[in-house]
Order: sequence, then C-alpha cells, then structure tokens
Amino acid sequence: MTNISAYAPTEDENKQNAEDVERFYNKLSDVCDKTPRNNALILLEDFNAKIGKEHSNKRVAGRHTLHDITSENGEKLVQLAIAHNLEISNTKFQHRRTHKGTCKAPRHGICNQIDHVLINKRRASTITDVRTLRGPNCDSDH
Repeated sequence: MTNISAYAPTEDENKQNAEDVERFYNKLSDVCDKTPRNNALILLEDFNAKIGKEHSNKRVAGRHTLHDITSENGEKLVQLAIAHNLEISNTKFQHRRTHKGTCKAPRHGICNQIDHVLINKRRASTITDVRTLRGPNCDSDH
C-alpha cells in the first residue's frame, strides 16, 4: 500500500503560483507513476481543489460534491485522477452539507470541500464511507 499526504498550493492569479501548482501536480504524477501497479494507492491531501458537478467529472468523482463549479485546482486534480485511474472518494457518498465541507474560510465563514481522498479504482470498493467530522479543534481551519 502506498499512502501519499501533501499540501497543494492555493489558487492565485500570479504567474509564480501557477508555476508552483504545475510543479506540484507534475511531482505528484511522478510519484503516482512510481507506485507499483499491485499496490493500493491512497492520496489524502489538502488539494485546495473544488470539484464541481460537471458531467466531465463523472469518470472520477461522484455527484455528492459540495460545489457546482470545478476550480482550476479541481481541474488539475480531475486530470490527475483520470491519468492514474483514481477515484475521488469523498464525492461518492451522500451526506449533509455540514459533513462535506473540509475548510471554513476565516473571514467569510464559507465552507469549502478542498481536502480529498483518492484511491485507485480497482481498490475503490474498499472505501465504504468518507465524510467530515465536525467538532475537533486542532487549531486549524480544516
């Protein structure tokens, strides 16, 4: 089994940040490529990526996402999932909105689903549920 945890750069309009995002996804793709085919590959990450309900995401994401529109980081995540035959598990299960959000914006109080759990599709049936548990205070906005 190969577990990968990482923190993706946030979306920003400056050129440097776009290059950081590109480097992050290229490196992550390289790590996925090096994972033996028989291993379960699990990614638990703060991708800073919103996955929307667009039809184009159906190959890798479920319909129970918190967002309607996919962000730029979300598009990168969907592309990564397609390229490596991964499934975005936390959008597959129906839960209340309060159990989908993984990050609350400090100034606006808006809840976002930007942390995701991915697993290779041939092992996806081993995941029986993914949801956010509210309440733990670990000095984080996630």
